[in-house]
Amino acid sequence: MGCDIHGFIDYPRYQGPRSCVAALHLARNYDLFALLAGVRTRDAMKEYAPVFQPRGLPHDLTEWVAEQFDEDAHTPSWLTTDEVGHVLKVYDAVSPYPRGADTDGLLAMMQALPDARLIFWFDN
Repeated sequence: MGCDIHGFIDYPRYQGPRSCVAALHLARNYDLFALLAGVRTRDAMKEYAPVFQPRGLPHDLTEWVAEQFDEDAHTPSWLTTDEVGHVLKVYDAVSPYPRGADTDGLLAMMQALPDARLIFWFDN
């Protein structure tokens, strides 16, 4: 049985609550999952993973994103734009597998939004 990631990008609207601007489909990449949250970590990645310990869901999660979190979800966390960039740099340095274009698009979208964050969790 495989493991998938569910990702969402949100940012604070001007003088208002945060708004979810994207529900993401990221490719199944266990080295990336390991670095993001210590999920599906193979032996060769254990010294690097996770780059940031999972934080759980943010307290100001949008209602729509919260509704997507179900009983199969595990290891929820969130990262800032700079943290996602750092995880991707670590990935490039330590994983023998090339990253997909989906991660470049993720980072570009986050960089275009003020105070964006990636909210994510996994399911099996």
